[in-house]
Amino acid sequence: MKVHIKLFAATAEATGIEELTLEDFTDMAVLQDYLFRQYPALKDLSFIIAHNQEVKQLDFALEDGDEIAILPPFAGG
Repeated sequence: MKVHIKLFAATAEATGIEELTLEDFTDMAVLQDYLFRQYPALKDLSFIIAHNQEVKQLDFALEDGDEIAILPPFAGG
């Protein structure tokens, strides 16, 4: 099972990557823990998680081919 991750703005700058594909993650909370271990600078940033273009909290399952976007906070208008 592969999950595609895209990072934007400060999250991309902090990690030095804009995209990566990871395998064998079935839940977003576990994936976030992994990302924090691999890229400790993420812990200090505020960001929003979008799952298949829908903003969500951390408690959701992942499926093969899902896209996760790690976005800077934004305001509506």
